[in-house]
Amino acid sequence: SVISMAVKAGFDASRKDEIVLTPEEAKSLYVGLADRIENVTPETREEMKALVKAIAESGLDGLDRTNLLKSLAKKAKVSLGDLKHAMGEEEKKKKKREAVARREKDGAPTHSNYAARLLEIYEKESGEKAVCVADRLWVFDDISGVWQGKPLVEVEQDVAEHFDEQENVTTVNAYISIAKHAMGRASLGKEEFFDNAPVGMACEGRFLHVDDDSIKNVSLKAAHRQQVAVAVLPQEIDTPLWDKLMNDALPDEEGAAQRNLLEEFVGGALVGVTQNMERVLLLKGVTRSGKSTVAKIIQALVPVKYRTEVLPDKWDREYELAALAYSRLNMCGELPDDKPIQGAAFKTVVGRDRLMGRRPYGVPFSFTCRAAHIFNSNHFPTTQDHSDAFFNKWIVVSFNHSMEDRDPSEMDVNLAVKIIESELPGVAWKFLDGARRLIKRKRFELTATHHAQIATWQHKASTLLDFLTDTGTVVLRADLKAKRQLVWQAYTAWCNMAQRRPMGRNKFFDELRTSRKVRSLGITEVLVGTGNGVLKGMALRSEGFDVEWDEEDY
Repeated sequence: SVISMAVKAGFDASRKDEIVLTPEEAKSLYVGLADRIENVTPETREEMKALVKAIAESGLDGLDRTNLLKSLAKKAKVSLGDLKHAMGEEEKKKKKREAVARREKDGAPTHSNYAARLLEIYEKESGEKAVCVADRLWVFDDISGVWQGKPLVEVEQDVAEHFDEQENVTTVNAYISIAKHAMGRASLGKEEFFDNAPVGMACEGRFLHVDDDSIKNVSLKAAHRQQVAVAVLPQEIDTPLWDKLMNDALPDEEGAAQRNLLEEFVGGALVGVTQNMERVLLLKGVTRSGKSTVAKIIQALVPVKYRTEVLPDKWDREYELAALAYSRLNMCGELPDDKPIQGAAFKTVVGRDRLMGRRPYGVPFSFTCRAAHIFNSNHFPTTQDHSDAFFNKWIVVSFNHSMEDRDPSEMDVNLAVKIIESELPGVAWKFLDGARRLIKRKRFELTATHHAQIATWQHKASTLLDFLTDTGTVVLRADLKAKRQLVWQAYTAWCNMAQRRPMGRNKFFDELRTSRKVRSLGITEVLVGTGNGVLKGMALRSEGFDVEWDEEDY
């Protein structure tokens, strides 16, 4: 058939033409070429060649070109197959000319050059150079005023949209290669691009810049380096429902101090300073104390895609850590009491060290966690890290006033929804003012309740402190002493009886020497001879403690 002959000759009637003609232009061009064909004779060979080239480059659709070639074959008395072959050769020449023109304009068709051109396209569209942080390519969105993160698959789609079917860009692997080249180019020297952002929050095209004296409302720009815009524009308005909730949940003078501490932590998190202070917040309290309602209202300020719920006992897993790379609020509900927090991993995340994350089927990537962490729990988290460094990372706000005994008519199960719908701008303003206080003071104003809760937690978490303060087993007094080895044996027996896991021997004696809490009990270690020693300031009831101090006895 004519079509099969054309395909064999290199003619593709279904290809995408770069020339796009309107119906009127196509009709006019077809008529003009048909008129020229009417004047062809077997002797006018040069005109026939010119017509084959003109038809090949015309931009007409496949059917029109086929009809023109049939007419030309009839007038010139030549084989249609020969004409198809000649037109195929002309199309090949045309593609070569176009490739040369592209090389002269854009450089060699390498994946690296395509990547550079893609970054130029992003810059032309947004007015800012794209930057790659962790495993996202961040492109400024001049409509929202924030930087939008593109994962690798979205960059691949952009490659296909702009360069599909160009030289060396014909496979999925090519899209992936070019996308990775672009992200690699955009990552050079940009690891801390967002870490150095101005202090403030983005919302509705505005940037609320916070310093120790004021809150300034300015137009949001790329230089503010904001990745997240909060859900509402903070406004200084009355918040009667929120105020009543907080007064009921955290009453009296100490409650007011806790309310201020909560506002400062959340406000600091929204403007990006809490994270730099390397603290996490624990909302601890009894059932129906209001802490879950408060948590829902805080969550409503941060867009869903920038919120996570990664439990701290999973922070030693790179797949879980990856979720924190772009999180701005990591808020977890109830913490499990049977899964201890790994102290080293916890301190690495909160301490803003470089972390290694990995997505399923992806390559590892490095990042610094910029999320604020808030945990909502009825009990203290379980941990095997009893060091001061671990507990100093926590801030505790205690909700100990249950509303369970109140008249059911006073309980509003939709209170969080009502506050979010009617008072969220005012609540956001209170948090923002808390951030201003925190920035001015440069530290958190920790409450008496916080200190008491941390002390209680340390005793509950540490088998050593629990053992030493068990008055049925240990007597604490400055003039007493006990052999080190006997204390170790008594400790392990006490743990077995209490069905608690004892720490290792070396860790036991390390904590005896270094723990601030142990020192506060008045216990000190005295080494005698080669490794033997006693602990002054305590005695074991099982060994008796009414003997005179005699170093020779030890």
